Formats: sequence, C-alpha cells, structure tokens
Amino acid sequence: SRVYPLRFIMKDAFFSNFFSRAIFLSLGCFPAYAKQGIDLSLRGPREALASGEVVIFFPEGRIINEEQLTEPKVGIGILAKEYPDVPIIPVAIKGTNHAGGLSLLFKRPKISLLVGKPRTLRQMAPHYADKDALDVAQEVFSSVSGLFDLL
Repeated sequence: SRVYPLRFIMKDAFFSNFFSRAIFLSLGCFPAYAKQGIDLSLRGPREALASGEVVIFFPEGRIINEEQLTEPKVGIGILAKEYPDVPIIPVAIKGTNHAGGLSLLFKRPKISLLVGKPRTLRQMAPHYADKDALDVAQEVFSSVSGLFDLL
C-alpha cells in the first residue's frame, strides 16, 4: 500500500461494512477469510511477498492477549517454504494484554518489545524442503519464542 508500507492479515469482522472495509483495504490489510481455506487466506500475502512488499504475520494466527505464547498456525510455514529467501524478522511483544480500555486513562501499561536479527528460512533451517509446513512454522516461531523468553 502506498499509504502504509506494512501489510497484514486482519480478522474478517473488520471488513464487514463498506467504510471499515475501504479503510483497511486502503491501508493494505488482507481479510483472513476464516473457515474458507488456507489458500484463500494466503492469497493476499502471497501476492504482496511476490511483489517485494513487507507482510507482518502473527505466527499464532492472531494477536495474543496473554502473557504466554500459544502454538503457531501452519500459514507462516507455508509462506516461509514458498519464499525461503525472504528475510523473516522475529518480534516479541509482551504486555499488550494490559493496554486498552479505560485503564489507559489511569495508568500506562508496560509494553516490552524485542526485535531479533533478520534471517531467511534457508538460514534458519537449511533442510526446510524436507519438512512439512507445520514443522517450518514451529522453526520460524522458535525465533519469536526465544525473544519472548528474554522479555
């Protein structure tokens, strides 16, 4: 998007009416197409990566509102296998579950962020071609979980 250079998948509910859909599409967001198949969900990110754009991906399939990580979804593994030379920058964020609502008026939450070193899938897992997409997702996710443990 020319408006916002970082693109990411968003919950379908954000695209439910004309105005929010127009705003989020103009910002370069992709609908998740929940329960409509992984290929449809990844169509937008694939096109963006193929044209050299930056795609933000939450490996767990959503923003987590907890202090602990859950398991990664297969989508990040599929994209990483299809684009093994695209740099992946792991980012860990902690404390967002305390940000929001009326609490912001009274207290600023402590949010911690740690950015790791960019690495391609070839660098992370040289034998990635022999692995299935969920194993690759776990490999990519381990770089995020390693950072999360340092926060």
